[in-house]
Amino acid sequence: MKTKIPYFHLAYTLFYLSLLVFFVFFDSLGQLFNLSSISPGLVSKIVLLSFILFLINWAVEVFHSSKANKKILILEKEIQYLKAKLDREGKS
Repeated sequence: MKTKIPYFHLAYTLFYLSLLVFFVFFDSLGQLFNLSSISPGLVSKIVLLSFILFLINWAVEVFHSSKANKKILILEKEIQYLKAKLDREGKS
């Protein structure tokens, strides 16, 4: 089953790495974005965006795992049916 889960995790990780680089090198990068200092409003926006990205990442993973679990249950039922069918044919 092909999945896009690693891409969501990678995007989430790259987001945090870019934030880390931005805050570590704020003295030089802040001028590129016309920021003289880090304001509480900016930090609030970053935290809110981080939380939204986390929720999206979590929702995609839950959706994927529930879809995979449903497929596993269907396959297990098919295996049980085939085993029962083989047992009936073997006894005949």
